[in-house]
Order: sequence, then structure tokens, then C-alpha cells
Amino acid sequence: MNSELKKYFDENGITQQSEKLFVEEFVIPIIGNDKLKFLKAQEPFIDQSGKQRRIDFAFHDEGLNKIAFEIDGESYHAEGAISSEEFDDSLFRQNELIINNWYILRFSYTQLQDSTKRNYVFETIRNAIEKYRPDLLPSVPIKANGIQKQALKNIDFSRSIGKRKGIIIMPTGTGKTYLSAMDMKRFLSEQDPESRGLFVVHNLEILRQAMKAYSKIWGGDVLLGKLDGKEKDNIKSSKILFASKDSLVSSKNISLFEPNEFSYIVIDEVHHSQAKSYKKIFEYFNPKFMLGMTATPDRNDRKDIMELFDYQKIAEFTFHDAIDAGFLVDIEYHGLTDDIDYSKIKFNGNKYDVQDLDRVLNIQSRNRAILEKYKKYINGDKAIGFCVSIDHANRMTQLFNDNGIRAVSINSGEPDATRLIEDFRNNEYNIAFTVDMFNEGVDIPNVRGLLFLRPTESKNVFTQQLGRGLRLATGKEKVIVLDFIGNYHKANKIREWLSKSASKAKNEDGQFTGKVFYDYGDHINVNFDDRVEQIMTQQDLNATTYTKEDLKEEYYSIKDKLSGKRVNIEDWKSESLIPISFVNRHFGSWHQFLNELNELTESSYHYPQGTSLGHIMYILHHLSISKREGSLIDEKYIRMTGDLSKDRRTSTLQRQSKYKIQALMELGLLEDARKIKSNDLILTNTGKDLVGEFKPLLQKININLTEPLSWRMQKNESYFNNEIAKFLDNNSNAKKLWFSILLNFDAFEQLLHVFYRELQTEIISKNNLYKNFFQSPYVLSFIESNGIEIPSLEGSRRRVPFLNNLAESIGILEIKHSELVLNKFAVYKKLLILNGNETKQELSKRKKLAEAPRSFNISEELENMKELFGPKFGTDNFLFTKDDVLVLEEF
Repeated sequence: MNSELKKYFDENGITQQSEKLFVEEFVIPIIGNDKLKFLKAQEPFIDQSGKQRRIDFAFHDEGLNKIAFEIDGESYHAEGAISSEEFDDSLFRQNELIINNWYILRFSYTQLQDSTKRNYVFETIRNAIEKYRPDLLPSVPIKANGIQKQALKNIDFSRSIGKRKGIIIMPTGTGKTYLSAMDMKRFLSEQDPESRGLFVVHNLEILRQAMKAYSKIWGGDVLLGKLDGKEKDNIKSSKILFASKDSLVSSKNISLFEPNEFSYIVIDEVHHSQAKSYKKIFEYFNPKFMLGMTATPDRNDRKDIMELFDYQKIAEFTFHDAIDAGFLVDIEYHGLTDDIDYSKIKFNGNKYDVQDLDRVLNIQSRNRAILEKYKKYINGDKAIGFCVSIDHANRMTQLFNDNGIRAVSINSGEPDATRLIEDFRNNEYNIAFTVDMFNEGVDIPNVRGLLFLRPTESKNVFTQQLGRGLRLATGKEKVIVLDFIGNYHKANKIREWLSKSASKAKNEDGQFTGKVFYDYGDHINVNFDDRVEQIMTQQDLNATTYTKEDLKEEYYSIKDKLSGKRVNIEDWKSESLIPISFVNRHFGSWHQFLNELNELTESSYHYPQGTSLGHIMYILHHLSISKREGSLIDEKYIRMTGDLSKDRRTSTLQRQSKYKIQALMELGLLEDARKIKSNDLILTNTGKDLVGEFKPLLQKININLTEPLSWRMQKNESYFNNEIAKFLDNNSNAKKLWFSILLNFDAFEQLLHVFYRELQTEIISKNNLYKNFFQSPYVLSFIESNGIEIPSLEGSRRRVPFLNNLAESIGILEIKHSELVLNKFAVYKKLLILNGNETKQELSKRKKLAEAPRSFNISEELENMKELFGPKFGTDNFLFTKDDVLVLEEF
């Protein structure tokens, strides 16, 4: 105990341990030692009879609110400790205080000691002081919580590697707005003193709350501006401007600002960014950094959102992460039977018709059933009910009020909506019914119950509504969710939306049985009525459960998990619980699905165009032996992401360079900048190994260009192919590595497949190869599963030559003027696979046969080899002899 505290106790005659505990562990941590002088002990007052009474502790200063604290001592509750007269007198004293406008808080010694109650006591005292005597609270800076600290670190890293925009995904209640205020403050402090920030919202209630949050982080001296439909305050002079997006993007208002007027821009609830008005903000302003924030990114518009932010997801925390970390309360979820036949309600393939839905759901019997469930599970506690329509909200409000439960209907567009929200926040009502007012942005922490009274048709809406009850509040341990579930579309998705993870049940053959196991974690207690379980199970087995919109939303959800990478069939099978067969049923094929999404990959991504091995050698040379500066891979000529230069000649070179760089990425020699959205050229480990093995070649090979700023080389393509072939003949390690690189390049392996298993001829016309390569069933299968645009004939002429050059570099063929001469039989594992179920022993036997292709061997595998390479295999008429065999890998 410090000397000041001891002096306070001595001067005020405080001897009881309960009172010392109250001051030392509850009051001082809130107001600090400096303001302890304002806490008056044994404060006297005169009651209406003229008798002097005393208050244990009080804040009582002229012209300010009065707060009284009564501490029941150690023996207060002991049997017989006080007489009935003393107890009655205590009540009289309390009543006198209330009559004389005192705010009274009363605690027992037990409450001050009990570890399960101490936090409640502390928060109650702090809230009372904050509400009635905020002048006593010290200006202690708000500190970042655990999730905010991690997000701030991620933002730091993102900016350190040159990123100028990004998205933060954090659940409602974890402090997104405070996070943005903290980051904007530290960012602008490092900029010019005149630098400004802009905070953009779509909802006026969010705007008001954001201004309050920023004031707390920045301090009262910061000048805030406001731009909405009614006000224009300090819009040019403020340090931070808070603007509604509709007001900001009007031509009249946006022209008031320069494109670079704001150094830092925050767009709150960024899942609305697909709207044309938000795109206008992106296109007009040019900040040094732009932060998008959302709690609910899973929507059909996800593609637009992620593209606007260059797929830079800075950090993502799920509500499970926040609950597990103690930043949100636990969930008690009840999936209750809704005795409504939703099959009779109009459904457009994506959503129910609102009017028809209201007609069927908004009926007295259902509404009374909802009331009874509320009484059973929530029992009068503060709650929000999400309704079908305003009329539904009004009827539910009337029903609850008629049954003695204070209820209010609050909906956007109502003139007194703001006042009603404040009344609800201040506990004037037990329950608020709404259609859309509380879906996002409205902060009411002490909500203990949620009623989902309409079909939840998207994860976005489900998560938004759930978030209204997850915030921490004094004494609140969990939120109780009552979800009324019938046979409506997507009812079976609720388990997925609630779960931390899900796993598919598989049979002995590894095939999906249709059963899914959901893991809800330790902090979510989920209960479904038996009838609800039956509905969900039936929908799991019913292909019509998944609409086209469901599948599109699932695609973008997976794409986001893969950091913006376009999703292929294997990705879908690995990441999604929805069988791929649903995609085929709705869209005809995976390729058509991606085509409708406009997600087909450019063929140059997998099939490099306009590239020769001379270009490969040039780039490797300047990344290892020489310097990039002044070369064609100078940083100013590389644009793997971002806009091309406005200078026509430079942009042409940037476009050509991109194709060359993509070739090295496909070969696995450079880190794939397309995935990390970077313009850096970083050698992979394989690239470093190749540079090491090829160093003697890179030092002597002629990589001179015919002219500056042109990829035209002095030597032709055959020169480089042959130089590499000769070098490999004398360097076994380099040869082994080069073979491995080529076999791991899908397009090259496809070329070998076409040569040996489809064309099966020695002389190959270039024109025929260009015409037929991308029509090969083997190639088309790869294109289909990876969602690649099928190149035109002209596109084929620009892409296949690079593959031919690779083949000539390992001596497989000779390139003539109009034809190719195939002179080697390249053998590798994948080439010998017929059905995919081969054993290691079977493949070993096939390899042995391939190494002597004209030898007749009585073997059970000979027929398989004929099926692979034609009827001439194993005869003297086969194209190749054993001397022509080139084994590319051992297996």
C-alpha cells in the first residue's frame, strides 16, 4: 500500500477490509491516485426529516452528477448480524438518496472478493463513472487488443513490401474501426503535417459511431469533418473527413477534392464496394494507402471486391478465432422447427419473393410460437428479432407489447430511427424487431438474444445478424440464438456457416458418402430439432439444393482462400463440400462454369507465347551474372501486376516482357508473381540450382539483342536449342536437372503425350501440330480442369513453338522449316500410365519394354504398351529402336 492511500484511509477513518478493498482494487484502477481526493468517505447528507445520514463513499461536487457507493461489510449478511430496524433504516436511506437525485451503486463484500463477480463489479463502477462523471476518468490511450495487434503487424508488413491497399476481415465486435483509427494515426504522423484521412461509410449510424471511435483514439483536439446528405462540416479543413459514400460520389461533392487530397482512405464494410458509387471512389482518389474493412466478405460480389484491392487480404479473423481468443462471447444456438411449407412460396432461383414470404410467414400462429420460444429460452433478456418485412416487425412488436414485454420496431428510413436505437441501447426496451437496421454497423453490446425469423439466404446475412449479439458486455457470457428453420432453400448451409471446419465422410474406397461431420469448437453449443436435422440431411442429398448463385459464391470463397488464385477442379474438390457434379449439372462443364464467371485463365499463363530459349538465357544471365539495371528486365519494364506505362513504347515492352517472365514462372524458375501480386523477380530454389549448373553456358552463350528496347535476338532459336543440347551432353547433373524442370512443365509434358501417344509419326507438319495441339483430348482435359481459354489457331502458332524449342534442346526432335523430325523416344513415368491404377511393378515392367521398343516380349504388359503407343510397338516396324530411347526420369 502506497503512502498516499494509507493517508487517505487514516484521514477518513477507513478500517473495514471491505471498504479498503473497494477503494484500492476498484476505484483507483479506474480514476487513478490523482483523483482519489474526489472520492468522499462517510459523506453526510440531511434526509427529509432533518436527520443527518452518511454515505459510505460518494462523488459529490457542485453542479455535477452525484454518485453514491454503499458497501455492505464483512458481517452484513451473517444471520442475525443486523436487526430488522437497521435493515429498514438502510432502505429509508437508499430511498432518500434516490429522491435527492443520487445515482446509487451497492455492493457486498462477497461480490468484491468473488473472482466470478469482481469483473462485473468493476465494469459496473467504470460504466457509472463514464456515464455520470466522465471528468473523473483519466485520458488513458486505448490499447490494441490481441487481434488488432496482429492486424497492425500485418498492415505494417504489407506496406513495407510496397502494397498501397488491402482488406482486413474481422468479426463484428473485435474493433475494426478502432484498428483503422490506430493505423491512420500512426501513418499520417509519418506524413506531411497537412496530410489528411478519409473514412467512407454507407450508413449514417456507422458514421456517427466511427467519429466517436476516432475521437477516442486521436484525442479531443483532432478536427473531424462530416459530409452526408444534411451536413458539410469542416470538409476542407478537417484532419479526418467522415463521409457517406452517396454524398461523396456526387459530381458536385467529389469535385471539391483533389485526387491526392487524402493520404489514407478507409472504406468501411467493404463488401458493398461492388456498387458503382464505390468504384467511383477507387477510380477518382489516389491515396498513399487504402484500407478496406469488413466482417462479412462472403458474397457473390467477392470477385469485384478482391479485384478492387488487388487480392491483398492483409488479415482475416473468423468469429471462431475471436470467440476462442475471448474477444467475443460464446454462442448457444437453437435450430427450431418452423412449420411452414416453403415450397409454396415463390422462389426466383436465388431469393424468395418478399411479398409472398411475408404473406405466408407473417401469421398469428407462427408469431405466437415465436413469442413462446422467446419466453422459454431468452426469458425477457435483451434481444433483436430479424423480420421479413416492416409489417412483420410491427406485428411482432405489438404481440410482445401485448404480452408485457417491452418491444420496439426499428427500421431504416424511419425519421425517428436514430432516437429509437438510442432508446434501445439505453435499455428502454427488451427487444427490437427490424428488417435491416441491425444487420451491420450498429453497436449494442448487451444484446443477449437473437431471433432469426426469416430464411437466411446467404452466409453474409447470417454472419452479420450473428454479429449483433457477439459483443462483450458486463456479466454477459453468451448469446442465445433462436433460428426458425423450415424446408427453405439453403437451410442445410447453416451448419457449415456455424462450424469451424467440416470433413467429408468417405467409404473404404475413399469415395465421399454424402455425410459431412461439422466441428463447432468448444464455444458454440448447437442444437437442432429432429425435424430440422431431417430437412438438412434431405437437402444434403438433393442436388437441387445448390443454385447457380450458391456455386458462384462457393467459387469466390475458395478463390479467396487461395489468395486470389483462379480455382481449378482439384482446388474445388479439396476445398469445397459441394460435389463437383453439381457444377456440371448446372453449367454443363467446369470450363463453361468458369466462362460464365469470366474466370477463364489466359492461355499464355500456362502456354507461354512469343518466347524462345534465348529469352530464358537472357533473363537468367541478368538475374545472376550481370545486372538488371539497364537491361530488358529493368524494374521499369516489368509489370506482372498493376497498370502498364502510358508511354506506348514502354508499355509494349512491358507486355512482351510479361510473356517471357511467365515462361520462367511456368518452368518453376521464378517465384510466381501472379500469385503474390508482385513485380519482383525472385529465383526459386530450382531456379538457383539451374543458374548454378548452367553458369558456364550463361557466361559464354550469345544473348545479344539486335537493338535496344527490343526482345529480338541476334541469334536464331535453333542456335540456343543446340547450344543447350551440346552443353547437356557434357554435363550430366545439368541434364538431369533440365529434364526434371521440363517434365514438371505441364505444357511440355502434354507435347510429348501428343507426339508419342496421339500422332505416333516421325515427320510432323508444323501447321498440323498448331491446328491440332489444342484439340487434343489430353490437352483439352487439362484446359478444362484448370479453366484455361482455348487459344485460336493464331494463338497456337505463338505458343507451341516454345514447346518445340524445349524438345529440341534435349535432342528429341529436329526443327525444320515447315516440319519437325522426331528422332528420340522419350520415356517417363506419366507417359506409361494408362488408367491411373497401375502398381509400381506394372510401371517398372512397362519401362523395361519401352527401353527395347522393337523387341517382342511375351508379357502381360505388351498389350497395354500397344494400347499406349500403337500396334507397331514391339515389332520391327515401330518408329524407334532401343538406341533412340531417352529416359527422362528414373522410376
